[in-house]
Amino acid sequence: IDLIMMDTYMRRMNGSEATNRIRQFNTKVVIIIVTAFPLSEITEEFAGVVFDDYLPKPFSKFNINQLIMKHFKSKFQFI
Repeated sequence: IDLIMMDTYMRRMNGSEATNRIRQFNTKVVIIIVTAFPLSEITEEFAGVVFDDYLPKPFSKFNINQLIMKHFKSKFQFI
């Protein structure tokens, strides 16, 4: 797995707890927080949580493509 798009609010476990658990065994996977809340509102909940980027809802294919290119640009470069 190279990329996880993590919602901040889920039924059984919130995004910050899930991200922390994933980081215990995988520090290289790119985790993008996806939320309808502004980044300033989730900053406290995600304090100390290591995530790679933030994607506000609603988002477009263009927004997703930009983040993928940002984090995986080297994988898309051709010889």
